[in-house]
Amino acid sequence: MESLDYYSTSNTLNTFMTALFGAAAGVVAVISALIGIALYLLLAYAYYRMAKNRELPHAWTAWIPIAQLYLLGMLINRRVYFGSAKISNAHVLLPIGFILVPAVAFIPIIGYLYGVAYTIYAFAAHYRLYRLYGTSNQALVFLILSIIFPVTEPFFVFALRNKPSVEYQTYF
Repeated sequence: MESLDYYSTSNTLNTFMTALFGAAAGVVAVISALIGIALYLLLAYAYYRMAKNRELPHAWTAWIPIAQLYLLGMLINRRVYFGSAKISNAHVLLPIGFILVPAVAFIPIIGYLYGVAYTIYAFAAHYRLYRLYGTSNQALVFLILSIIFPVTEPFFVFALRNKPSVEYQTYF
């Protein structure tokens, strides 16, 4: 019998295309995961080196995801500035605030406002880190690029890892 059933050929092609698409999606997922892990390790190493250079206790927390935010708070001398306002205890507020974001996300309006407020606070903390270890112009460029392209943050922190922390004067 030389006749091929049209539906059986079409079904085989559909199965093949589905398998091919699934394999491609799997490859993309694995590559994305490997890139994500590499970027996390780069950022953790940079925080670790900064903490070691400043002789901060618990530098090893750079390798633990939420504890890394505690270390970020310590690296920025426990404070974040909004103009002339100073918010102390960044080493506590950054990790606890991060944990609370998903906890309050389900509360209408308040969850959204809290998420926006925490994001702004985290950006201010990163600006302070960039400013303490770099120049004011460099800090602004690093912050803007980190907001637009978050993948750049580990590279910026890594570039600053061996620079000394220099406290700056606020002019507000």
